[in-house]
Amino acid sequence: MGRAKRTIDEAKLSNWKLLDVFRQRLAQAQQSRDRGAPEERKRPGGPERLLLENHYFSLMLFGLFNPIVDSMRGLCAASHLRRVQKEVCGRPVSLGSFSEAQSIFDPELLKEVFLGLCNEVPQSWGDPRLAHLADKLHLVDGTLLPALPRMHWALWLDGKNHAAKLHLKFSVLRQAASEALLTAGNCCERKTLRKFVNPGNIIVADRYYGLHYAFLNEMRNMDTSFVLRLRNKPRMEICEEMALTKQTAPQA
Repeated sequence: MGRAKRTIDEAKLSNWKLLDVFRQRLAQAQQSRDRGAPEERKRPGGPERLLLENHYFSLMLFGLFNPIVDSMRGLCAASHLRRVQKEVCGRPVSLGSFSEAQSIFDPELLKEVFLGLCNEVPQSWGDPRLAHLADKLHLVDGTLLPALPRMHWALWLDGKNHAAKLHLKFSVLRQAASEALLTAGNCCERKTLRKFVNPGNIIVADRYYGLHYAFLNEMRNMDTSFVLRLRNKPRMEICEEMALTKQTAPQA
């Protein structure tokens, strides 16, 4: 027997206002990219598509806001509720339409919304004397996100492990992300950093980024400063020895 269908209580659903703000931001991003509903509705050789991009992304975020809806089947079941149709997805969503949407709609639109919100964070964190570094000082790192076995593009380590990797560039003084990229779990973080670095940046990163010294030289050639932990034992060459002054001498 299949798993019994669970009834979702509309009264236990929440965060409707946050979802409304998201839909407004999503519409702005769509307009800036000249994305229109008529193109979304086209389905080659088949009927007109009724589940649109804003409906799909809103329904996904709705599920994150409401842990009681914990599966694709749950989201599709919730789409039959009157308020969910009115404020989230416009109409009931079938399992087939939801599944098809995963390979059609471009998640880059969500990235545009996310980074747009990050850019609105005021430069109010830290010592005011560092304000001139607000757009220069960044942390970078990669984080593995577990993936489903059927996500073959996300193979990591071997055929049994699946993970996506979120590469994030984080502005220290703004306390907000300044760039993000999602790749397969085995994607090289140094390779991704090349896409993030801009001239004048100051990059702070862990020892993985300092694995190959040739990459450090490449960073210097890009007019980028960096503070990295070296993974291997470095070979040091003393260029100049400087005597300690009273200000720099260690205190007893």
